[in-house]
Amino acid sequence: MVQPTFQDIATRSPDEALSLLSSARDGLSPDSAATRLAEHGLDELSGAETTALEILLRQFKSSFIYLLFAASAIAIYLREYLDAAIIFLFLVINALLGFVQEYRAEHALQLLKQFVERRARVRRGGLVVSVPVREVVAGDVVLLSAGDTIPGDGLFIRADGVEVDESPMTGETSPVEKTCGALAAPPDDAYGAANIGFTRTTLMAGDADLLVFATGNHTTVGGIAGTMRAAEAPSAFEAGVSEFSAFVLKMLGVTVPLVYLLHALVTDSQVTLGQFLLFSIALTVSAIPEALPLVTTISLTRGALALAKKHVVPRRLSAIEDLGSIDVLATDKTGTITENTLLVADVYGDRDTLIRYALVPPLARGSSTVQNQAFDAAILAEVGEDVRAQLAALTLVDELPFDPVRRRATVLVEADERDLDPAAGVQPSNPANLRNPRNLRLISRGAPEALYAGAADEAAALAWAAGEGRKGRRVLAVAWKDEGPDGRRVVDPDDERGMTPIGVISFADPLKPTTRAAVEQAERLGVRVKMITGDSKEVAGWVAVEIGLIDDPAEVLLGSEFARMSPEERASAVDRYDVFARATPEQKFDIVKALDAKHLVGFLGEGFNDAPALKVAHVGLAVDGASDIAQDAADVVLLNRSLEVIVDGIREGRTIFANTMKYIRATLTSNVGNFYALAFAALFIPYLPMLPVQILLLNLLSDFPMISIAADSVDEAELARPRGYQVGELTGVAMLLGAVSTLFDFAFFGYFVRFAEPALLQTMWFMGSVLTELVLLFSIPTALPFWRSTPPSGTVLWLTLLVMATAVALPFIAPARALFGFVAPAPEHLVMALGLVALYFVSTEAAKLLFYRYWERA
Repeated sequence: MVQPTFQDIATRSPDEALSLLSSARDGLSPDSAATRLAEHGLDELSGAETTALEILLRQFKSSFIYLLFAASAIAIYLREYLDAAIIFLFLVINALLGFVQEYRAEHALQLLKQFVERRARVRRGGLVVSVPVREVVAGDVVLLSAGDTIPGDGLFIRADGVEVDESPMTGETSPVEKTCGALAAPPDDAYGAANIGFTRTTLMAGDADLLVFATGNHTTVGGIAGTMRAAEAPSAFEAGVSEFSAFVLKMLGVTVPLVYLLHALVTDSQVTLGQFLLFSIALTVSAIPEALPLVTTISLTRGALALAKKHVVPRRLSAIEDLGSIDVLATDKTGTITENTLLVADVYGDRDTLIRYALVPPLARGSSTVQNQAFDAAILAEVGEDVRAQLAALTLVDELPFDPVRRRATVLVEADERDLDPAAGVQPSNPANLRNPRNLRLISRGAPEALYAGAADEAAALAWAAGEGRKGRRVLAVAWKDEGPDGRRVVDPDDERGMTPIGVISFADPLKPTTRAAVEQAERLGVRVKMITGDSKEVAGWVAVEIGLIDDPAEVLLGSEFARMSPEERASAVDRYDVFARATPEQKFDIVKALDAKHLVGFLGEGFNDAPALKVAHVGLAVDGASDIAQDAADVVLLNRSLEVIVDGIREGRTIFANTMKYIRATLTSNVGNFYALAFAALFIPYLPMLPVQILLLNLLSDFPMISIAADSVDEAELARPRGYQVGELTGVAMLLGAVSTLFDFAFFGYFVRFAEPALLQTMWFMGSVLTELVLLFSIPTALPFWRSTPPSGTVLWLTLLVMATAVALPFIAPARALFGFVAPAPEHLVMALGLVALYFVSTEAAKLLFYRYWERA
């Protein structure tokens, strides 16, 4: 079957289109749907997943790699074939290291996508079933309601008040009305397709049946997907690294000739221009934090997988780090702070009798279960199966549905006393026992004010109900009246007079057991929780007090009060109040927007009307089961709706950020220090202070423990508040510690240059550079003294020790000496080198503590 275009099908009536697609209003049969799925494939755009080859090629798309290729070419030109081979080996090792980690990250992302599977309601064989969106096929009849995303191009065969947001495709900001009639002429473009729904657009109003005629790459969006992928822009981070590398290349073109000229003038140079150029390229490569993208990717992937185990799924990896940066978390009450299920909290009156009478209206319809009524489900949980079956056997004679004016619902049932009384023959509130074997009884449920009007204990009952209301609980009163065996079998409102109240039941939506601890943990993380709910002021206030969000239940601002405020008053109110009640979706958006003007806000929403607030928030969070448009607008999807898992996400985001900053501080400090020391040392000796292959080996060895920082442990102090990329702090500490590094590099130079043996200086400077760079990992990660900081993770510790041992051992291994130009140092040389490294660590620690003491005061 060929999938038609929207121009082909727009002029057909629903029945004609169904015939064309060999379908029916009852939908396809399951077998037919399976056949079409096998024939046409999944309803998704091809090329969306990254292949292994693309990941491998991506490893060679950076200025850093281009520099190494240039160095290898120069080495070949100079007939330094061994150097060229070693440089090429470094290229391969770096590329493979990046490939393995990124491939694992990509694979992890694909696994994460399985956690959040979009579904659609379709008719299959006359039954409405829920299927994954990617299994929708041409010929399926999809049932749509407001907030749903259209899963494929389709013809509306039923449309009741339908409006569709087509802005993702057409750019139209206003929703477009849709009809289900055939068009007189084929539309020229999507703007004129009034009876067509396009994939990835969203139903904003109404409900509809859509006959899908195209899926995946056959849709209108699929036709332009290739163009979209071709125009895909690099991320801001990739652009930043690329820009920095390009800047380095430009600087290299200026500085290399200048440094070589000075080197030739100041020294009796034994180094050719080509050799010095090779040295300069290797030196420049060593100064670039080329592993930063890899460290970030590993950190984010590990964080994503850790959160996925707790049912928090990021829709983009960087959203985890963004979540760690928020300082305000705005959330609804129901289902996040509370369990979103009502339980019987307390009763006014005889409990057993009250519960039985309260269950008569829902159970007298002949079923021992209740549906779609939270109050009924809570009451039903209070009795056993025997009572349920007994009440379900009652005969429902007539009923009056709930009326907001009467404020009650009433049923007339036929029952004897044993059906309703816990102890046979004992009547609840009327001593005049009803002895008729089959009496007609009138039972009402509703507001206490309505059912207790005129009752002897009216004041006491209403006072009790008001007290429950102040606790955030909802109440339901129950009353009854005997109509005798021969009473009228039709109920009207006049019959509700003179009823006897039985009691009042209060219901509570219990707090999740982890909520209070989560709020306290959020406070310790420097995150202020804001509750924005559509519930009443009383309920919101009581719940907020219970979880420790506010002290006084009156400290609640109504959404209507916020809406009447001026912009200045709103800015003040969002800081003053932590609880907002009776807030409409539009008011939620305004509250989040006002918060976002001064804070980094995380917002949890689920309805399609929450989409604007989810978009304006720094991090949008949606629950699984939220509307399609809400999930599309969100950055993170919660499979487990809980405040606790959001707080876990904040901690994970800050851990990732802290480890990324560790890497940046460590590489800036050591790489920049080494760069300047080697560059200036080259001006004072007639040979290279370190061979290019030695510099590249230094870079490669140090990268292993540096990359493992992604899995390092983090001090609690680093998680205590949201931290941005504080350029001043980063630059300041890097310059100070970089200066200390440069001084000690010169100390190595000054001591070993006096032996007038180039290979010895190069060997010891290599060894010292590796050791000083790695001991820095025990100091730089935290502002605390190293002995008070959290110990490094086992991976970081053992990789660091392994690389240190390798750096010391290489000069004693004959093949390594021949390959890298090392010489075996004497014992006194080793002692001197290790002494300088120890002194460097002490000096770095002292400089770091001094810097942060003054930085925190500033």
